[in-house]
Amino acid sequence: MIPQIVTAILLSIPLIIMLILNIVFAGKNLCPAQSGIIEGNKLIQNGPFGIIRHPLYVSYILILSGLSLIPLIYWLLIPTLLIIIGIYPIVKSEEKNLTKQFGEEYIEYKRKAGMLFPKLKRGWRK
Repeated sequence: MIPQIVTAILLSIPLIIMLILNIVFAGKNLCPAQSGIIEGNKLIQNGPFGIIRHPLYVSYILILSGLSLIPLIYWLLIPTLLIIIGIYPIVKSEEKNLTKQFGEEYIEYKRKAGMLFPKLKRGWRK
């Protein structure tokens, strides 16, 4: 039992730090996916948002995956997988709103940062 608790703590600390960093960098620009266009918001492209366009969703997915693995009951990954599948349409809807709001700036940002996973540099693709 003790090794599982230690594993849980070791897994949780970086994920909690990532979630906090996401919130700190997004600041007042953080809003729900379906909130539509909000005047005065700016496109955050630094910190975790410089690597992944939706790091909050990635944080949720990693936390859920970690929590599923702590008790070493692998069937608990099934709800996590379903949540991942459910997040995708939300992300696509959010991307549509962000493209409307920020236009070419967001399109350029999409070229640089991956949606849910970091993009590989072009030099790596051969």
